[in-house]
Amino acid sequence: MQGNIHLWKEKDLGGGEDWMSAGTIGNFLEEYTYEYLKESILEHVPDDIDKREGSIIFDAIMPAAYELSFYYYRLRMVLQQTYAETAVGEFLDLRAAEQGLTRYLDTAAVRRGDFSTSKGEPLKVEMGTRFSTISETGEGIVYSVSQPYVDKQGEEVKGAYLLTCEEKGSKGNEYLGDLLPVTYVTGLGSGVMSTVIVPGRDVESDQDFRERYFESLHFRPFGGNIAQYRLYLQEIPGVGDQQIYPAFRGAGTVLVSIVDPQYQPVSEEFIRSVQSQLDPENLEGDRGDGLGIAPIGHKVTVVTPEALEINIHCKVQLTSDTTLETVRKEVEKVCRQYIEEVRHSWGEGDDYNRYRCDLYQAKVVASILRVSGIVNVRDVEMNGEKGDLSIPQTPGRQSIPILGEVRIDEH
Repeated sequence: MQGNIHLWKEKDLGGGEDWMSAGTIGNFLEEYTYEYLKESILEHVPDDIDKREGSIIFDAIMPAAYELSFYYYRLRMVLQQTYAETAVGEFLDLRAAEQGLTRYLDTAAVRRGDFSTSKGEPLKVEMGTRFSTISETGEGIVYSVSQPYVDKQGEEVKGAYLLTCEEKGSKGNEYLGDLLPVTYVTGLGSGVMSTVIVPGRDVESDQDFRERYFESLHFRPFGGNIAQYRLYLQEIPGVGDQQIYPAFRGAGTVLVSIVDPQYQPVSEEFIRSVQSQLDPENLEGDRGDGLGIAPIGHKVTVVTPEALEINIHCKVQLTSDTTLETVRKEVEKVCRQYIEEVRHSWGEGDDYNRYRCDLYQAKVVASILRVSGIVNVRDVEMNGEKGDLSIPQTPGRQSIPILGEVRIDEH
């Protein structure tokens, strides 16, 4: 209409065009910048009025165009925070809450610590006693004694205790080795941290939370189906991912294979803990009575996959100013990154609940070619075999790849 300011284009209102598809929500508002709005407003000013820079009308519309560009920016943010596909942070939390979902918070790692006197005898340590890891930077992680360590027979092991990390998150899972006392301990000869009893977990990322949100829409947990078991396990602190095998030993049996948040095999102690939560034994030593969170009649067995070392050997062609030593660490780094990427797909089953965890030669080559100074890669072998490496997952055996030796030669 003549004399009215019209800032929207026909294409922005639909007209058969996919102007607000997933991944581009609100992007159609990006063009409404200060410059665009200024020029658009000036187009509606009659040509017989001076609208050059510095004129009265030019100076009058500049603040309005600036404010309008700011509001278009905010409008784009509102649109993106409205939909689960693009919302982040607290806005994603609010959207997921409509489905009854909350973000998983960080949890503290629980580790085993063994303490002895200078003569090697088991040492009794008081609850709440604090110990620190040894760090070259002097910033060790502190753990406190929370309770005595109990073996599978339910007996306390002398000198062994559970240590709870005072910092939440996965960082508490990493350290192995000697401990330094923060609290004075009479008669202490040595303290050593070993097994991860309950893996610590980081705050659930937006991407992981978003995927879980959409999974809850597509796969309804009900009556002990696979989606129900996935939901059970996701809510247990320390479980990073899982494979579910129903009826693996006949009707009513369920095999659950779990890894920690770093996609590493879990400890025997943690397996026992998860087992007792899902399907503990009754007084006769049998399962399936519904004493845990698994449905009545489901006999659940909890296991963890074996760690399968992947040794990579290849030949590389280098630029004239590059040596093998200068690229060796970077090649190891990109190979480790690729294997970690594959590990994170370990718990993803297809529509028929079949799991695979395969390594592809082409992706190994592509990863190595990203290293500066390498111009060609050939003769790639994984565990002595050329071509792709298939790591099938079955109820009888589950494996998760970890990087072993990386050997590169020049050709």
